[in-house]
Amino acid sequence: MHFEYMSVGIGYMNAGISMWNGVFVANPDWCVPGMTRGGLLPSPAIAVADGHPPLAYGLPIALIVVRNLNVSVKWSGQDQAALGASGGYIGPFSLAGAEVANAPDGWWSYSQPGMQVIALLCTRMPVLPPKDAPDAAQPVAMASAGAGPASGSGGSPPASGAGASPPPSSGSGANVASSASSAPTASSG
Repeated sequence: MHFEYMSVGIGYMNAGISMWNGVFVANPDWCVPGMTRGGLLPSPAIAVADGHPPLAYGLPIALIVVRNLNVSVKWSGQDQAALGASGGYIGPFSLAGAEVANAPDGWWSYSQPGMQVIALLCTRMPVLPPKDAPDAAQPVAMASAGAGPASGSGGSPPASGAGASPPPSSGSGANVASSASSAPTASSG
């Protein structure tokens, strides 16, 4: 088997500026105001067999692309027939549309000059956000302690009065974070 290959990186860009910050996403100490852990990207809810690692979501970061694939193999007629007249697959390599030649001594040659993607490489995505926001975790703790709103009210925070979070300001993100972090203090009285 002979082929040329290349790893093609996948970048998430907008106007030449990276839109992806892997360091930020990997940091386990951030939250989104009003959102519980996993509100953006939860853990996959699929059971796995014992002894297997848990499933995870992945973000594509690269492709492995091959071209000029040439396969020479000594097969019986049955082996070649099992591959199929129109080609087929040998592992990740597609032979669909390949030029096929056979020699009298039983050697078969497959030539596929076009490009094909044989692998997608991904980076494992953590649960996002990795932490509960203080204002999102508070109502759950109060309700479980019996101090929450009456049953049937939907559990939404009050719209005004004591315990209401002030509306986010139109200023910088620091003001919004300050407002969100002050919500538990305002509702504790």
